[in-house]
Amino acid sequence: MWKFAVALVVTIMVIGAAVVYTQSGSRSQPGASLSPEDRYGVQGIHHRVARDLGPIDGRDLVIDDVVVGTDLIDVRYHATGTQMIKFQQINDNPVFAREGPTLTRAIADGKSLLRYEGNEQSELGSSAVRGNMVFRWQGEAVHHLQISIVRIMGDEHATWTTSFDF
Repeated sequence: MWKFAVALVVTIMVIGAAVVYTQSGSRSQPGASLSPEDRYGVQGIHHRVARDLGPIDGRDLVIDDVVVGTDLIDVRYHATGTQMIKFQQINDNPVFAREGPTLTRAIADGKSLLRYEGNEQSELGSSAVRGNMVFRWQGEAVHHLQISIVRIMGDEHATWTTSFDF
């Protein structure tokens, strides 16, 4: 009986230690809370730009930062005042079904870039959106980057164009 009690206590201590160790580790969740470098492994130059593109018809867009790697360019932004479509409406519109509800374009040093990945997040009932756009890039440093937002989450009036010289 004594051996069983000791084994039980040791087992409880090991499980407790494992739980404490697991909870004491990094609390960051994969995804949006990680930096672009961590999410995509973009090793490159981080430009904190914080450029407010100004209100247009009650909509505002701020480009927070740009990370330029050797094969990817990641652009993080947040927008307010957007008139988002409902998820169910995406397939009702053949343009959204083909291109997606958010459409962005980029030109780096005169070369048109392909959008590789991106995501948007918003809270239910809010007109604020946080997101990022990731473009394929083959090269080293980017000297001139032009970004055109055609629409955000189906809002065709959420349209901006800006350029960066690095």
